[in-house]
Amino acid sequence: MKADILVVDDTPENLRLLEETLKQNHYAVRSAINGNLALLGARLDKPDLILLDINMPGMNGYEVCQAFKQDPNICDIPIIFLSASHDSVNKVKAFQGGGVDYISKPFQVDEVLARIEHQLTIQRQQQQIQEQNQALEESNQRLENFASTVAHDLKQPLQSLMLSGGILERRYGSESDAMTQRHLANISKASESMNQLVQGLLDFSKVGDDTAEFEPVDMNQVLEQVQGNLQALIERKQAKITAATTSLPTLQAHPLLLVQLLQNLIGNGLKFQREDSLPVVEITATPWKEISETDCPELSRSDSLSSGSWLFEVRDNGIGIDQDKCGELFEIFKRLHSREEYPGHGIGLSTCQKIVEYHGGDIWIKSEPGVGTSVYFILENTLQ
Repeated sequence: MKADILVVDDTPENLRLLEETLKQNHYAVRSAINGNLALLGARLDKPDLILLDINMPGMNGYEVCQAFKQDPNICDIPIIFLSASHDSVNKVKAFQGGGVDYISKPFQVDEVLARIEHQLTIQRQQQQIQEQNQALEESNQRLENFASTVAHDLKQPLQSLMLSGGILERRYGSESDAMTQRHLANISKASESMNQLVQGLLDFSKVGDDTAEFEPVDMNQVLEQVQGNLQALIERKQAKITAATTSLPTLQAHPLLLVQLLQNLIGNGLKFQREDSLPVVEITATPWKEISETDCPELSRSDSLSSGSWLFEVRDNGIGIDQDKCGELFEIFKRLHSREEYPGHGIGLSTCQKIVEYHGGDIWIKSEPGVGTSVYFILENTLQ
């Protein structure tokens, strides 16, 4: 398909020269002698690119470009300015106004064609990326819907299996031979593992699906609830859970999701325990505005967050992993250890990432084998 180019110039000779040149090179060309006609034509039939003269009566090129950029339906059309001026001030003004390139008159035909094709190539690549992202989002949504459906359909028969297995174990476990007892124990263990997988899939698929509004959430109360939920595990591991920060902040957020987030992260700190030490998990929260990129280079990934945001760290003294493998941990079902070494299904950190991103934040990991792991996440605080 030929690219459609709109040429805007108040000089008929310039219009005729550009039209002939572009048509000879297999472009579809339209022309407009002023800004108002250019806007009208673009709104009726959106071109792929605009060649825009700066010095025109009425609306000059800068004003025409501004009008294009203020219209959401045509603001993404690339605009190349044409001007007899070689002044750098005018060139800077053109780029600041939204132009993608600047061609000085009298122009060379080969230069004009090269600059046009360069911008059209960029536009095609951006369109391709958008289409790929859209396809990826749709594929991920289908995967989540599938996982949610399968998990939901499995939950009821799985509960029946666990109930029946428990009844058999209580009624016949102590009276049966060693082989029967072993099989009953295997049924119980496998059922519980499958139940955790099903629940993990349901939790992952539900993040962001409800319509509950954000509300003020005291992170101190969230931590207290998580400690209560994990109390049996904490006591069994003889673990220590502390908030290094004197008082954790209150955020505008989804309360249940933040409980799930902290519970997954603290649970990992308890799970991946070193044999030579008792688990210690420490939670800190630092105001975003008090952190520099020198202290935390990852800040550059989240520069769109407000100054009221908070950086959280959940640090443990567990087994740790190689830093170059940390990014893999957010892939759903990704495991770096066998289930015999450490239980789990590789869903927890994927769910954490989804929760943080649902709140407009970012999450990453720093770790060192034999020292421990720190999970950092940023939550934007819209509560003022």
